[in-house]
Amino acid sequence: MSLREYIAYDMPQLGASDSGLHALELMQAFHVSELPIVVDSKFFTLIKEEDILNWDKPEQLLSTRHFPDFRPVIYMKAHPYEAAARITELDLSILPVLDEEDKFAGLVTRSELLNFFCDNSGLMQAGGIMVISLKPVDYSLSEIARICENNDIILLNTQIYTYPGRELMDVILKTNRKELQ
Repeated sequence: MSLREYIAYDMPQLGASDSGLHALELMQAFHVSELPIVVDSKFFTLIKEEDILNWDKPEQLLSTRHFPDFRPVIYMKAHPYEAAARITELDLSILPVLDEEDKFAGLVTRSELLNFFCDNSGLMQAGGIMVISLKPVDYSLSEIARICENNDIILLNTQIYTYPGRELMDVILKTNRKELQ
């Protein structure tokens, strides 16, 4: 599985001859906080809305401005999990995707990554959710799966949530059955 099918090809990119105002208009129209500047199929930098808003003259061309070297990218062969981690870590609305030759291939958006998780994690399938609170030392996924399988329950998704400063963790199970007594 690669990012290829989650690239938002309809998302715009900026060129050096675009103005800051044009960039702001595109960001507003596409509901994003950043856009890439691409020159000759090469990703140059990611410009943020807040950068342009700090300009004295936002109507200036992008080519006349100095930008910080902000080049967060991911390669097309990467798994969507990696893209989700990167976009969340950097608090971005989009993430530029490069091909094997380091050429700009497009953008992946937070919403496309959310669609990936919903479509591929069992969350959209009918069933129930069970939360088990336990100590990390007592956690055994194989034991949980065995108990479920012995009761004709299929685990569609498992997630672990730990609480800072708390002794217990939650194991969240998405199952194929709604009735989970």
